[in-house]
Amino acid sequence: MHFLSLLASFLVVGIIPSLSSAFPEPIANPTPDRSHDKQKCLSHHESRDIIERYINNFEVLDEASVNRTFTEDFQYESDSTNFILSTNPGTKTITSRSGLITSLRADQTVGPAFTVTVNQYTHTCDSIILRYRFWGGRASPSAVGGLDWLVVDLKSRKIKSSQSEFNSAAILFNFGVLGTPNATSCLNGACEGEGKLVPGCRSR
Repeated sequence: MHFLSLLASFLVVGIIPSLSSAFPEPIANPTPDRSHDKQKCLSHHESRDIIERYINNFEVLDEASVNRTFTEDFQYESDSTNFILSTNPGTKTITSRSGLITSLRADQTVGPAFTVTVNQYTHTCDSIILRYRFWGGRASPSAVGGLDWLVVDLKSRKIKSSQSEFNSAAILFNFGVLGTPNATSCLNGACEGEGKLVPGCRSR
């Protein structure tokens, strides 16, 4: 199934409230992908298990779980991350499972763990889309929303690629780069007036 068609079917449903103690049921896919052998397709149970392992490793790294969850040639793309790292859009952010382990270890070494709550998810035969929010650690005080698309290798049942986009302005606010929740005003130079910085904005 074309990604845009899948995304459209995902977005038209109502928002399910965040659940920290229970996992939401998958959103029904009205146009299932019929191009694969259904005996090999992801089940709801498998999709949920993959999501839980995927999320858990971003919270607390477990190399054994990473090896069980991601293919060796795992590819991670995120223009949200690229923007924060001043990398060109479209650049592969991570290009291997070992690179993912290195990135997760470095990130979790310099800051406390954060918590992820899955708000919604849906899946086709070989892909999963999840909508989530995370906060805590360096992702405070503002919660950050995101949307990830996972593609699963059906033979190994491991994630072979992930496209992740999230509210990068909220991340910059949490890091103190943007000193006000009204990021647009700061970026447009509307923070200065009468020789004084408007409270919450940083000098350039």
